[in-house]
Amino acid sequence: MAQEFALMYGIKTGKFRLSTGVSNVWGRKRGKYLSAIGAPLFSAEHLYESVRYSTVGLPAEIRFITSTKDVGIGLTAFGNLNAKRSFVGLNLSLYVGKMK
Repeated sequence: MAQEFALMYGIKTGKFRLSTGVSNVWGRKRGKYLSAIGAPLFSAEHLYESVRYSTVGLPAEIRFITSTKDVGIGLTAFGNLNAKRSFVGLNLSLYVGKMK
């Protein structure tokens, strides 16, 4: 699991918004294997040490939004490039209210 705090700056061009900045990414990752609980052949639970990490990252986001007067839909692609645990994702959004 990763968590992120980012300061980003972006530009708007047509229906697209592009942004990037700097971030702090932190979380826990699986470390060294410790042991197994239960029967090894029948779905044993494996235990690993939990290792905390924190690093600086480069976040980026591309957002596309289209709307009518009262409702909009958006698609966002986002990611974070860093030394410990880089990630990417997609987000589909529904906007309701007075649109510009």
